[in-house]
Amino acid sequence: MADLAGLVVGGVALASLFNTCVQNFEYIQLGRSFGADYEKCLLRLDVARLRFTRWGASVNIDVDAADGARSLGRVQATPAQAEMVRELLGQILNLFAAAQSKSSFYAQRAQQPYKTAVFQSSELPLRVRECHEAVVQQARRRQKRTGMAKVVRWALYEKRQFETLINELADFIGYLQDVFPAVLPAQSEACVAVVAELATESNMALLEEAARDTDHVLLHEVERTKAERGFTATYERIVAMENAQVQYGDRFLDGNRTRAPPSGASYRGITLRGESRAILGDTYGQDGFWTAA
Repeated sequence: MADLAGLVVGGVALASLFNTCVQNFEYIQLGRSFGADYEKCLLRLDVARLRFTRWGASVNIDVDAADGARSLGRVQATPAQAEMVRELLGQILNLFAAAQSKSSFYAQRAQQPYKTAVFQSSELPLRVRECHEAVVQQARRRQKRTGMAKVVRWALYEKRQFETLINELADFIGYLQDVFPAVLPAQSEACVAVVAELATESNMALLEEAARDTDHVLLHEVERTKAERGFTATYERIVAMENAQVQYGDRFLDGNRTRAPPSGASYRGITLRGESRAILGDTYGQDGFWTAA
């Protein structure tokens, strides 16, 4: 038996395959045809990447010799297990390659430029952008840095193609987890740490929706944290454009920590433009939200 870190199977280093898979998450963009689904789809992709890197860290596949603290656990792999990991990582790379090929074919046949226009993360509403950046940063902590300038980013233009990719990714990551069930507790512990860093009411609402069909371990921890902290509000399709501002969740000011029982409020389908402002939650104490410049 051998450690996965540094293991070579069939002439290919597993760590190299793993890192190539992780990099592919970075290269994907989403077309403007996704419309209002862009935010949710981007976060689902982020969550899938986080789940994948969490697995890699838990089995020590990409640990630096001088940075053992990056490992959440260590497994000894039999030749059969190592071969299974190699095959599954190869299948994940095939998923990315097939999706990229279909997207290139679509782009070549598109006659109107708007059909191949893509979203930029800078266009995300502030609360979604902050959650996106925080989740990406969590994933990057668990991977080696490699040069990315050599690869051109590519885009998914069709929602059904995205659904196929994200669902098959979730399946293959699940198969990887099944190869070493002993490390599942380490992955659960990693979720606890991730959620603890991201535990705002807004982030919990966004991650709950994104993880529902993508990462059940993360979803369980998000739901537990929401219940523990009394985060019961839900936010769906909240769009702030131009200079509009939105406050999500309850706010405690002037040392006030007394709050009413959670109301379980739901906020759906709200669009703000211009200089408008909205508070989606309760405020305890004096608030300068309405008078801030």
